[in-house]
Amino acid sequence: MPDGATLHDLVARFAPNPALVVTELNGTIIAAAARQGQPVRDKDTIELVAFMGGG
Repeated sequence: MPDGATLHDLVARFAPNPALVVTELNGTIIAAAARQGQPVRDKDTIELVAFMGGG
């Protein structure tokens, strides 16, 4: 990700449906409303968890 990228930018790039994604940054869950203001830095640990239905 480029310098100045936010967690929102990362989710928009990698998640097909951002509304169904839970984000974790360095072990802390970040609310969807807070992603826009959360910068992503080198060496951060980020997890994107998407919920899927199945049967």
